[in-house]
Amino acid sequence: MRAGFWPLARRLTLILLGAILAFQGARLVWATTKPLGPLGNWPEASSLQGTLATLDLGSLDPFGGTDADANGSTVTSLTLKLFGVSLNEATGLGSAIIAAPDGVQSSFAVGDEIVPGVRLKAVAYDHVTLDNGGADETLFLDQSVAAPAGAAGDANGKAGSSGAGTLNAASFTTDISLTPRNVGGKVTGFLVQPKGEGGAFNAAGLKPGDVIVRLNGVPAQSVQDAVAVISQLPDKGNLTLQVERGGQLVPLNARISK
Repeated sequence: MRAGFWPLARRLTLILLGAILAFQGARLVWATTKPLGPLGNWPEASSLQGTLATLDLGSLDPFGGTDADANGSTVTSLTLKLFGVSLNEATGLGSAIIAAPDGVQSSFAVGDEIVPGVRLKAVAYDHVTLDNGGADETLFLDQSVAAPAGAAGDANGKAGSSGAGTLNAASFTTDISLTPRNVGGKVTGFLVQPKGEGGAFNAAGLKPGDVIVRLNGVPAQSVQDAVAVISQLPDKGNLTLQVERGGQLVPLNARISK
């Protein structure tokens, strides 16, 4: 009886395997031949062409540019001009030189009112954020005004040798616009811009927007103190300026010419 059992078992096993293979084969054929019903029909080429024709490709900016900055605030339409910024990494605050609609340039700290209803909200290296009646607006640096020839120093902050001009106690105030930077009611430096021909500005190796914080180690807290430091130096004497530039302290060296 056992001898007849095994051939029968093998036969049943083969039949079962054959049935399973046939079932799987049928599923494979069904899966590969079933239409894409739920996904819908592929659009005709003419339909795609019609859709593309309705797009205004000229209005698309491949770089994603808009009239808003990276933080989502809109570029301001106010008649203000930004001439320089000063960052304070320690406090996260700063100040900026902004010209009002009447053209007068003033230094504003974060929180100050620039014009009625508009306050300085934040300062970045190339722009400031304004709070205009509760709406954030961006004002960028005026890049159309080039720095005076010879004003730029080299990578180490040393004054360029091509900068023409005379630096002394008199020209320090006549050739350099010095705007006090107030932090907590205390002057912590002077935001500078070239004035007139800017001879002393160039000779000192300054750049628009620099903030002078020390002269020969003396804190820049008043114009009178700065002039006194320069007046005490002999002809061809060395003046060392420490300035804040782009959020970093940069040393500048210049020669006094009396």
